[in-house]
Amino acid sequence: MTDLLRRYAAATLLLACAANAGAPPLAAQAAPSADAPLFSADVIVERTTVDREDAIVERMPKVRYRINERLGSTGVTTEIVFQNTPPFPGRGPLTDPSAGFKVSINEHDGISVVDPQGKVVATRAATPEDPPITGPALQRGNGASPRLLLERSTVARRQALVARFGSPVGRHGKHERFVRNEQDTFEEVLVDPDAAVPTEINTLRSGRLVHRSVLSYQTLPDGRIYCSSRRDESLIDPADESALRNVTTTTYTAVTGGAR
Repeated sequence: MTDLLRRYAAATLLLACAANAGAPPLAAQAAPSADAPLFSADVIVERTTVDREDAIVERMPKVRYRINERLGSTGVTTEIVFQNTPPFPGRGPLTDPSAGFKVSINEHDGISVVDPQGKVVATRAATPEDPPITGPALQRGNGASPRLLLERSTVARRQALVARFGSPVGRHGKHERFVRNEQDTFEEVLVDPDAAVPTEINTLRSGRLVHRSVLSYQTLPDGRIYCSSRRDESLIDPADESALRNVTTTTYTAVTGGAR
């Protein structure tokens, strides 16, 4: 599950809830056939804002959801079901307003939202910066943008890294170091040489670190590797001397994968 896909689903759910206030439900839509499960996982997202000393300035409520991806006659469908997350004591509503909502993203039919009562919700178009990444791309784990389930072959994973960054330019500790320059942006990827998976991704712009991702992995019983957690830190405003950063930690549990 990518951060982009999660943000896309969350943005659409927010727009749907706003647009649906007092609006009549749409006619029910037929669910795409789901012939082959690709993967599923429970996801917890924790978000904070920290200062240059890593002290927490603000802590946001957790987000919990179940993600399922299936391959059917209309292509790949990614389904995200938001689960109840207890609010902070004394803050917000007593129940999580997003709990029970289901967001479905299909390669052919686009995106739809269903409320906890099973009614299709009217949505406004969500316009992320890039199209959501679903289906085979989510399985391949291409280059330094790992998906939940990675390509089974260590050789294929390494080939994807080399195709994007070229050959490694040395080591940082026990990790291989891949780099790429593009205008004012410098990207560094530290890779476990045995598993050929990125464990840290650093992005510098005009010489300043603006984003860092740290990734951990586990293995399914069939030997496939999946990203079990990732921590993303993004500089809020490079011009701000306070150096405040948004920190998002995403944890995947109860992960299962379909046959490959």
